Amino acid sequence: MAKKKGAQASPQPEDGAHESTDAPIDGAERSGEVAAAEEAIRRAEAELARAQAAYARVRRRAAEQLKQIREKRLGDLVDDGLKLVQKHPGPSVALAALVGFWLGRLFRR
Repeated sequence: MAKKKGAQASPQPEDGAHESTDAPIDGAERSGEVAAAEEAIRRAEAELARAQAAYARVRRRAAEQLKQIREKRLGDLVDDGLKLVQKHPGPSVALAALVGFWLGRLFRR
C-alpha cells in the first residue's frame, strides 16, 4: 500500500500543557532569590573594601619610595644600581644585552 503524502499533524501541546514564562513566582522562591542577591552584594562590598585597602597600601608604599628616590643624589642611585648588579648578576647581564640590542636597532639607521 502506498502511503499518503499529506499534511502530517505536528505534535502540539494541548491547551494549558505548555510552560508559561509569565508564571508568577511564589513567595518562598522570591525570598530565596532576594537572599541570594543580598549575599552577593555583601560579598561584593567586602571584596571592594579589601581592594580599596590593598590599593591604599600600594599607593602609600609607592609614594614613600618615590619620595626616597627624589631625595637621593645621582651618586647614591649609581651605588644602589651597582649593589643590585652584584646581588643579581644573571638578570643584570640579560637586561644589559636586551637594552644593547634595543639601542642597536633604534640607532641602526
